[in-house]
Amino acid sequence: MLPAGEGLKNLGSYVLGDNLRHLAADWERRWGHPLLLAETFVQPSAYRGTVYLAAHWIPLGLTRGYARSNGKYTAKHGERKRMLAYPLQDDARELLQDPLDRPEWSCRAVQVQYEQAELRSLQDMPDELEDPRSVRGLRHPPGAAVALPALAKLAGHSGGRAAERFSKALTQKELRILGYRFRRDPGRCEAPSDTTFQRIMERLEPGELERVVQRWTQPRCKRPAAVAADGKRIRGANRLTPEGTHYETVTLVDHATGIPLASRGYFEEGGEPAAMRALLEELDVRGLVVTLDAGHAGFATEAALADRHGADYLQMIKGNCKATLARLAARDWSRGRRYAQRWTRSHGRWEKRLIEVVDLEPGELAFRHVRQAIRVTRPTRKTEDGR
Repeated sequence: MLPAGEGLKNLGSYVLGDNLRHLAADWERRWGHPLLLAETFVQPSAYRGTVYLAAHWIPLGLTRGYARSNGKYTAKHGERKRMLAYPLQDDARELLQDPLDRPEWSCRAVQVQYEQAELRSLQDMPDELEDPRSVRGLRHPPGAAVALPALAKLAGHSGGRAAERFSKALTQKELRILGYRFRRDPGRCEAPSDTTFQRIMERLEPGELERVVQRWTQPRCKRPAAVAADGKRIRGANRLTPEGTHYETVTLVDHATGIPLASRGYFEEGGEPAAMRALLEELDVRGLVVTLDAGHAGFATEAALADRHGADYLQMIKGNCKATLARLAARDWSRGRRYAQRWTRSHGRWEKRLIEVVDLEPGELAFRHVRQAIRVTRPTRKTEDGR
């Protein structure tokens, strides 16, 4: 909140200073370790960074012009940015130069909040999956080997290496509950390495694993009011599919929390609507609102949602439904309800939305169950060049 009054001198420096005064405490409260230095980047072709310099930020030079891709800065875009830093405490430089690890900088893994019965249910979850590994030399039970990456993912740790690091934070009691056996040689229960997790996940049939995990998670999720159907192509999965095909998934996601409730993979081009209709058989959507992008527009999907499963839906219409789009464009929108939003900034642009809603008569469109149409007009302005 800005102080009361007609104006405030040096507003930019005031806002930066107020943020920096709270940053270190907020960061430690959220992530569990202190923060010594803040950094920012300024694009010289568009900005000079005057506010940062006036607030005593320290210029450190120019970046090399690479963007983040696959977790690393390997995508070169050639736009070198000016980097500035601000120490959040007086001895920040000395502490950062200290070659010894400081205990207060150690980030604790997210602690498991499940009861013993729930951990055992997680360990029992993959028993119906066929173990893809050879019996010879098998050290870790299949249920335990699959349960731990799932538990790590629920705690916010993605990937084999992250699952291995997460396992080291678990107690011996928790490892035993998950199904890991006591071994005399190390004198303790030993979790798998990241390569073990990777081999198991590569060899398991994705669809079967998805359905097993869903049967465990759905009873533990609060029933949503609205879900969104969203399809994604899995990066890097093409290497594991037959030549000329790809692997994609469609997921039903809770609008309020972003939690995925059900997911299904498919290989064929244009198979997303069929995969989504198959998902409806695995999730009770009666009385829910299902939002769909333009790729799902079709009479089969409408019939599955409204007639078979008793759900309401919000369907986006674009150029793939030419007749419906033309009929909507020709309609008189002047008598509809109008809702205007302010300019907001996101994804490198300023955007403002005008939303218009009109009621439709039965049979006015080819989609039998449609009762309202919504038109969204979005004027945008790029932040870089103002176009």
